[in-house]
Amino acid sequence: MASALVGIVGWVWATVHIGRRGLLRRRHGSPPRVVVRPVLFWASVVVTTTLGAVASALLHR
Repeated sequence: MASALVGIVGWVWATVHIGRRGLLRRRHGSPPRVVVRPVLFWASVVVTTTLGAVASALLHR
């Protein structure tokens, strides 16, 4: 239990340290520009959810 707590505290500290100092951007540079297509994203979410619900209903008969 104690080692898990130390691990969590260390992970949170490292995440905050990296985020506040901007170390990811300094190391890797700015992210590339991307085209935002929310319709494509949400369409894939709807299709995946629907197929999962249908498969679940068919398997639990």
